Amino acid sequence: MGDTYLPSWIEPAKERREIRIRHTLDSLQIAKKLGCGNISIPPGGPLGGGSRKQAMKLFHQGLERVVSTAEALGVMVLVEPDLMTETKAQFKEFIKDVQSKAVGLNFDISFRLHILHF
Repeated sequence: MGDTYLPSWIEPAKERREIRIRHTLDSLQIAKKLGCGNISIPPGGPLGGGSRKQAMKLFHQGLERVVSTAEALGVMVLVEPDLMTETKAQFKEFIKDVQSKAVGLNFDISFRLHILHF
């Protein structure tokens, strides 16, 4: 569908965002069949000239499309720290508007240890 990050949740073109949403819905179904309790998603970035506020709005709108499926399947959607949620403050800004317990933060300890090792 592109690469790991594209198309993203914050693409300017609606049809590109729709690809990411459909991919996530499919991933939730596969996770349930495999017995996985969560999937991980990258919000997107860089902003491509748009504002952070608009990008966050697009990300929230996309998540609203997948949350009910995640809740029904009992599969968590964990947001990867990336260009939209690199810091604790950025993640807190994002998560305060999420109305579902099915959305959380993916804390990749192996990645963090790898950085500390070098």
